[in-house]
Amino acid sequence: MAAPTRAVPSRVASSLPSVPITTVATGSSAISTAPTANAEVGFCSVFHGASGCTAPEARRCYVLRPDFEIISPLQESGNVASLVHDVHNGGQVKHRLYARVACPESVCWSAGACRIRDLPNAGGNSMWSEVLSFEVLSALFGARLVRTEMELEYEWPCKITDYSVRLYDHPIGVSVTRAIKFRGMFTDDDALALLSKKLYGVTVSSKYVLESHGWHKQILHVLTPHEYIADVLRCCFDRLDAELRTNTVMIVTVTDNADWIF
Repeated sequence: MAAPTRAVPSRVASSLPSVPITTVATGSSAISTAPTANAEVGFCSVFHGASGCTAPEARRCYVLRPDFEIISPLQESGNVASLVHDVHNGGQVKHRLYARVACPESVCWSAGACRIRDLPNAGGNSMWSEVLSFEVLSALFGARLVRTEMELEYEWPCKITDYSVRLYDHPIGVSVTRAIKFRGMFTDDDALALLSKKLYGVTVSSKYVLESHGWHKQILHVLTPHEYIADVLRCCFDRLDAELRTNTVMIVTVTDNADWIF
């Protein structure tokens, strides 16, 4: 199959081959490379392209799989690496996920996601959001699971982190939350309350996690079904006290066709 000459738009994965292909596209040219074995990511195609425009802000990264696709501005995806390395400054990125399956049992989960799913957690109904969170970080950024929620240990009882990963050669803690409002509009007040609560938990868990289980930085991974909520969250994140967000990267995933998360 000839390599595409431009980035592949969403909703076209059915026309892709069933084997993983990595394609880097710029303007009207493209280079296909042999797939790289990846036990966590599994079978997927990753495209970096411009979708008809070569302006840096218009370029997109596509992760295409039979069970879901992720579309991310290439510039923001690249920012994750620099934000992870920078212990003095926080930051935020956003991308979109479209689920092609009607239930989580139909997703081809990676080994790390299955481990989060199958091992005990601290309770609540957030298991699938944590599983999907890891799958997204693995597929998009190459994260590797280190410890699950109940495998992480702390000096004494406190707010806890959902799991830890190895990302860009750094240990990273990941806290997952969902942003949705079933009655009425999600407002700035809703966003500030949610982010303040979650970032306070990030700060506490980072302070009291055992040194041997600790991390270089934390990711606050927010899942939401609405683009406007993502925009509200991003605006409000920058309004928070610097001490709450300095050492945290907020990643917002806007989901389509994934009501089973919420």
